Amino acid sequence: MAEWIKRFSLAGKAALVTGATKGIGLEICKVLADAGADIAAVGRDQAGLAEVQKAVEAQGRKCVTIAGDLATTEGPVRAAQQALKSFGTIDILVNNAGIALIDTLLEASIEDWDQTMAVNLRAPFLLARELAPKMIAQRSGKIINISSQAGIVAID
Repeated sequence: MAEWIKRFSLAGKAALVTGATKGIGLEICKVLADAGADIAAVGRDQAGLAEVQKAVEAQGRKCVTIAGDLATTEGPVRAAQQALKSFGTIDILVNNAGIALIDTLLEASIEDWDQTMAVNLRAPFLLARELAPKMIAQRSGKIINISSQAGIVAID
């Protein structure tokens, strides 16, 4: 365990991470588990979820995998409820899932726009709305929203 992780122990904490099956999301799960947190990993890829679970459990932490579609209204709510049922509380929410279906403004379809907004904006809102009451009641919790350069670079 790295020295900095010892100083920032997450022992006894539980984290829900979206977009957990690859890239930044997978690495976030590994680092949080290394720091002592149990993980609720949310993603669409069953094989990727199995990989996350294996990596987290190899560090001696619990891992619940939640397969779901964050583009639906029900998906984020169900993910939050399942994580709460598994761990009793979620101390850390990492909204990492994101999609980029829009290449240029002139080529963007309404369907692509709606799906992008559903995953990138509505899902984090719904997850936070489900998990924040427990965080507020326990007077502790963190909500981390991962974004991309799309927030500062205009669509052509």
